[in-house]
Amino acid sequence: MTEIWRSNEVTRSATRADGTRIPLTATRDLSQAARLMRIQRSHTDAPPQLRKKPMQSRSRLLVDSVKQACLLVVEKEGIDGLSVSAISEASGVTFGSIYQYFPNLDGIIAAVYDDAVSAAITRASRSGQVTEVFAALEEELKHLDLIFHRDFFQNYYRSLLEALSEASAVKAS
Repeated sequence: MTEIWRSNEVTRSATRADGTRIPLTATRDLSQAARLMRIQRSHTDAPPQLRKKPMQSRSRLLVDSVKQACLLVVEKEGIDGLSVSAISEASGVTFGSIYQYFPNLDGIIAAVYDDAVSAAITRASRSGQVTEVFAALEEELKHLDLIFHRDFFQNYYRSLLEALSEASAVKAS
């Protein structure tokens, strides 16, 4: 069976035993959150990403623990005390497990940013107040830049936020 997506319509064709093709067409309804998440995933200027996606609940818990420990360490010890070693100690997760999911310290920090973006996309789609939510997200990402002494917002997330805002504006009109 072949499948071709064009906007919100999918055209599939099945092949019968005698070799004739039967076109099958269906439409899909994309929620605003799904559209915005797709834009986020396809964005070209991306920060370091997870090495692999945690599939099981204990793997997701491990990754979440590492991200929370990252925030905890930077809050308690400042940016100078932030290291994979400190995160490992604070989270109780071994180095090997951390490096199984994250490429480096910047990958952990980027995951914290990604959580903020994902949460904002969900809030925007539920509330319908896309402009307000994305304005608050911009401020939150700039604040994370200050906390982590990184330019992730400027280097990666500014253009993503612009793309998400444009997609939302097109959907609204």
